[in-house]
Amino acid sequence: MTTLAKDQTGTWDYDKVPEAAVTMPLAYGYMRVPADAPDSKVLGTERAMRIYAAKLGYYLIEIFYEFHCGSQETFNELVHELQRADAHAVVVPSYRHFARSVLLQNNFVAKLEFDAQAKVFELRGADV
Repeated sequence: MTTLAKDQTGTWDYDKVPEAAVTMPLAYGYMRVPADAPDSKVLGTERAMRIYAAKLGYYLIEIFYEFHCGSQETFNELVHELQRADAHAVVVPSYRHFARSVLLQNNFVAKLEFDAQAKVFELRGADV
């Protein structure tokens, strides 16, 4: 598993095990990955999500990937894992990873808020 920590210059660095990670509140990630998405783009998004979570004071422990358009199977697994781990933060690249429709996006966010008492943090527009 990739870990994240600040180096001596104060910049975020991967593959250093942060002592604080054990005590930081957990966050989970969620993203849809189209079949034609280049690996480099997916990896870049993952990295940005981890950095953003750390800036918010969370340790992004796992990212859930939805590979099938219209499927909610992985999303439901995320809700279950949030409840099991008693975690209350989710980082997404943008709400469009939930659905294209704003109404459906709001329903996904509401399910996370009510079923898992989770706050959703949107990477899009964030200063990372």
